[in-house]
Amino acid sequence: MEAVLERFKKLYDINEPKAGGSFYLQSKILRARERIEAEVRDAARKSQMEKELREGWKPKMYKD
Repeated sequence: MEAVLERFKKLYDINEPKAGGSFYLQSKILRARERIEAEVRDAARKSQMEKELREGWKPKMYKD
């Protein structure tokens, strides 16, 4: 994820409209980053659910 964010910042800055870049490309770069983050988040959730299925769900018990 770190490499993706570094590449995102570079491409986003290169396409700054005030510096002669393309707003269209900048918006596509932003949407691509958001999509990658969503995929990583979903994969982490799925991994966590599979881990719970393998090991069994262990709820935290609180004693008052």
